[in-house]
Amino acid sequence: MEWIDFFFSRVAGLRSWRNQGDRLNEAPPISAVGRGSYG
Repeated sequence: MEWIDFFFSRVAGLRSWRNQGDRLNEAPPISAVGRGSYG
């Protein structure tokens, strides 16, 4: 179940990151996504 939480957290993180208007094509740091900072 951990991978599911990680997957959805990462998807939400990517959406939040793109909504900020950042031009970076890189995903948020794995550690930050794991803590839910972006979700």
